[in-house]
Amino acid sequence: MGRGLAACTVKQVPVKVGEGFEDRKFNVLQTQHRQAIKERTFTSLKSLSSRKKQGYKYQKRMAQ
Repeated sequence: MGRGLAACTVKQVPVKVGEGFEDRKFNVLQTQHRQAIKERTFTSLKSLSSRKKQGYKYQKRMAQ
């Protein structure tokens, strides 16, 4: 994408462990992998948005 929609500046990410979540440092992945994850996330969000505009219904999942 490369449009500067969001910088890859996330330092910690929530990781599901058992029933809960814990924050872990996000320094394992190389920059190119972080960018690929960001691009896939934005592509998924755009697809979801366009499908919702077409009338598809999506249920929000609640984390327990």
